Amino acid sequence: MCSLQDLPPHSLIDAHAAMNAKYPDDRFDIWPRMAPSGEQEWRVKCLDCPGKVRRRTSDFVPWR
Repeated sequence: MCSLQDLPPHSLIDAHAAMNAKYPDDRFDIWPRMAPSGEQEWRVKCLDCPGKVRRRTSDFVPWR
């Protein structure tokens, strides 16, 4: 059984629908996450992105 706490807020559902309409070729999903405070937070995740890319500043080469 699903409770209201298990569902994202309506404003986030509306924003998700707007993003899907604006970017039809991209895929987004809403994910629950437990905050350090113990409260549930909601995140929007791009499913087409491979993840965070971390690079050192010294590796950066500007376009020429």
